[in-house]
Amino acid sequence: MAETRICPKCEKAKPLREFRRNAGYALGLQSWCISCCTQKVCTKCGKTKPLSEFYANKATKDKHTSWCMDCTGRAGRERNAAKQGLTLEQYDAGREQKKDKVAVRVKHCIMCRQKKPLGQFAKSGWSEDGHSDICKKCTRGEYLRTEYGLSLEIYGKILDAQGGGCSICGKTPKQNGKRLAVDHNHKTGAIRGLLCTNCNLALGYLKDSPERCRRAAEYLEHPGNGEIDLSIL
Repeated sequence: MAETRICPKCEKAKPLREFRRNAGYALGLQSWCISCCTQKVCTKCGKTKPLSEFYANKATKDKHTSWCMDCTGRAGRERNAAKQGLTLEQYDAGREQKKDKVAVRVKHCIMCRQKKPLGQFAKSGWSEDGHSDICKKCTRGEYLRTEYGLSLEIYGKILDAQGGGCSICGKTPKQNGKRLAVDHNHKTGAIRGLLCTNCNLALGYLKDSPERCRRAAEYLEHPGNGEIDLSIL
């Protein structure tokens, strides 16, 4: 067996130890040398780079794109810049400015005037940083005030009076995955309590009817009364 072989990729004669073992190839070795298998020349910039700097592409022989990531990215930015009527330098400068704005992870709430993490502001497409100018707490407080005439303090007291959970099932806000809903009489507007999502929806589906709720409870407690013998059908 020859101690060297020619790599068809780089056309150089190399020792057999520079070829990976592979039983599917002649001599039990891959046809390309290790160097050619782990790096390639970018057809755009002409530089030899590791395969890790090329995007995957199953359609090519080496399963990687012919252009390196840098050249592919530059070409994409050039296309986007041309669409916007900008030079590549102007386009890149605009991208950097957007990154700087996103990097600002805190902002001031215009209601409570406190500096808070960006995560405490709801997302909004109308502001430059993509978040509302009012923090979630103030937004919630404003909703409670306008819809039910409640303050966050009163809401907290009602929750404490209920033992920290839903007035029906006892599920806490954490177990509910969100704040408990304010349940009220739709005719009089009077506040009845705080309910989890499921209990609040259940009352809505039962039309807030005590009679329907009682009949539903009886149905569940005594299923035998409505049991159907399928064998006689």
